[in-house]
Amino acid sequence: MTSLSQATLPAAADYDQPYKLVSITRAPSPVEEDGREWHCYVIMQNNSKINKIVGYRPGSLEAVRLAAEDLVVQANERRIVHSGRKHLTIGTRKTT
Repeated sequence: MTSLSQATLPAAADYDQPYKLVSITRAPSPVEEDGREWHCYVIMQNNSKINKIVGYRPGSLEAVRLAAEDLVVQANERRIVHSGRKHLTIGTRKTT
């Protein structure tokens, strides 16, 4: 049985970095009859190969850029809100 070496795992500091829109390129349509313009976008966290989001979207370059940037904002908001573990305790109910 092989185990993952430390070299293949991202450093803890990699998860503290924000997501960024890395690239947008023109892409072929997934359906032949589709005449729309398609683009492929790549979103990464600290250039990590583990935290990489690749998506495809129809529309102009500007429309895809705006949509991808919105995804970056959402991903960064989730990253900030969910950073670290939370320990919830349920107390006893107070009777009045």
